[in-house]
Amino acid sequence: MNYELFIAFRQIRARKFQTLLSVGAIAIAVMVLTVSQALMVGFTGELYKTTVDKLPHVSVSPQEGEDYIYLYGTLMERIGTIEGVTAVSPFLTGQASFRFKDNSLNAELRGVVPSQENEISSIEEDIVEGSFRELEFSRNTVVIGSKLAEKLEVNLGDSIAVSFPNANPLSLRVVGIFHTRSPLDLSLIHISEPTRPY
Repeated sequence: MNYELFIAFRQIRARKFQTLLSVGAIAIAVMVLTVSQALMVGFTGELYKTTVDKLPHVSVSPQEGEDYIYLYGTLMERIGTIEGVTAVSPFLTGQASFRFKDNSLNAELRGVVPSQENEISSIEEDIVEGSFRELEFSRNTVVIGSKLAEKLEVNLGDSIAVSFPNANPLSLRVVGIFHTRSPLDLSLIHISEPTRPY
């Protein structure tokens, strides 16, 4: 046995309590580090799932001075042929005021093609009441975020009054409620017909 190992074993035998305490402290530190790293990885994954994965990675906006993109179908076809693009979905968006009984809130109203929008945001996985696809078959219907529905005290089947800065008011029936566990639950409402400028 060389000199260094002899000294090390002698110290371990002479100070057993200190040795056990040191080894225990190192083990606890490694355990805390491993657990914290695992929690961070899990939190990051959940953050991406509830935010980044719910939004389009690229958005194409109208030219300056225009409210929406004309002939957007042709543009969608061209975008869909780009390598790496997995889904394309048109939408028309604007701010509106929503009122039900004595409750009133402002939120984003987004007109979409339901089947194509689901390929982008996978919103059908987040529906907790009703159906997102109902937008395809019923006019003047909306799918609303859970927090917004809670604050407006709206239930499935209720009709909410919607007013716009430069358009006639509408009455829209709630056919679905989604819950993404993100700020979208309080700020977003889906409606069909993205080609219609509200």
